[in-house]
Amino acid sequence: MHVYSFEGSYPACLTVVTVDGCEDDICLTVIIGEPSSGDCESDFEYSIVGNYVNFMEISDDGGADIVYYSWNFDDGTTSSDANPTHIYAEDSVYEVCLTITTADGCTDVSCQAITIETSGGGDCEAGFEYEINGLTVTFFETADGGGSDILSYIWTFGDGFSFTGTEAEHTFADTTSYEVCLTIVTLDSCINMYCDSITLIDNDVAIEEENIFGVVSIHPNPANDETTISYTLNAASEITISLADVTGRNLAYIYTGNSIAGTNKFNLNTTAFAAGIYMVNVSSGSYLVTQKLIITK
Repeated sequence: MHVYSFEGSYPACLTVVTVDGCEDDICLTVIIGEPSSGDCESDFEYSIVGNYVNFMEISDDGGADIVYYSWNFDDGTTSSDANPTHIYAEDSVYEVCLTITTADGCTDVSCQAITIETSGGGDCEAGFEYEINGLTVTFFETADGGGSDILSYIWTFGDGFSFTGTEAEHTFADTTSYEVCLTIVTLDSCINMYCDSITLIDNDVAIEEENIFGVVSIHPNPANDETTISYTLNAASEITISLADVTGRNLAYIYTGNSIAGTNKFNLNTTAFAAGIYMVNVSSGSYLVTQKLIITK
């Protein structure tokens, strides 16, 4: 039994794993509370580019200010932003729900089914370079459309902000590490994402793998049941390996321990994870390297 603190819509998920490695999950939307007698009405619009969705609320507040937004993206994640963006890891049909609450206590929920279809042809490859001026970084795309025109460029900066366009300028709030990603979509439906982990230190941006880390690689990639994470260290160090989704949300810590100078290998069993795109973070102290991992079933 679980007691919710506030009214709204919440994703409730059950995952089962059998002794022979079979895994399945189911998620349902739980709506807490009943709409009041107010005249508010929840509603929203959305636009889809590949697996990237922009949501825009167009709710009727019924004459009272909307004080609470609760989005349920039907993939185990939520948001309280008024107009969020969301990246889905898998092609599927998702029932997205928006719950609003107004200052006079009116609550209303609206849901829409959206379809994510990212499969397509082509050999496109995303990429970017950047220039630094204090905490402000200008990013320049270096993507290859693989012979097809690139229709969209979608940037995520690892701090909750995003941008669409060939050139992006972003001012970060703090001197810390961020994972910046660029997703491209071409005319022949090729979709590719490139990410780089960057760190702002003393108003300079540095790629962390230039420090303690040498080469970091994942093979096979895509992986079905198991893959090997290989990393080279310039000196012996304590290493942490973690797995995150494409939004940067940490999902699991999969290894922490001392590693020797030179080449190290870690075998990762992927059967417990759903098919999709993940980020493998290999860190040591303030140093961080991120590699993309695709898990198939």
